[in-house]
Amino acid sequence: KDDQKILAYGCLGLRINNNQQVVDDRLQSIIYGLCQGYRRILNAPNLPHIYHDRDFIYMLRELRFELTSTVNDGEDDQEIRFAGITPKSLLRALEDNFNGISKDEFEKLVEIFFQAVQEQCPDFRLPSNRRNIPTILSESMKLDSGRRRLYGRYKLIIDESEDESAVR
Repeated sequence: KDDQKILAYGCLGLRINNNQQVVDDRLQSIIYGLCQGYRRILNAPNLPHIYHDRDFIYMLRELRFELTSTVNDGEDDQEIRFAGITPKSLLRALEDNFNGISKDEFEKLVEIFFQAVQEQCPDFRLPSNRRNIPTILSESMKLDSGRRRLYGRYKLIIDESEDESAVR
């Protein structure tokens, strides 16, 4: 449990118990829910057991791009606060990093993650709009080189047509 929390904070670029960065209660709750959701999908009997820590890490790294920071000047120090994991950003990160299974299985996976976060933040509602696979791939290819390098995940496309063609 603690290892996943430390992993999550590290992938999100956040520090635990650092006087210079303060994570608000809501973001702490969302991170806790993400860790819970990940543990649940690893043990879900109705989902394929194809996911590993790398999928969770890349999801968190993608969510890191959504974090916003604000600086509050206190009497003695500046305080940096982070916020910004939204339901839409979580859904997109799941679509990008936990897809590749049947539509029904993916919906169950999304439901597990969102339920875990909602247990901590009841107003964290699942968006109704989903991206289709061509849109996900297209948006992935549109990432600028700097962001793509920081994100660092490749997409694997498996052609089931058995025509032995390859696209690069």
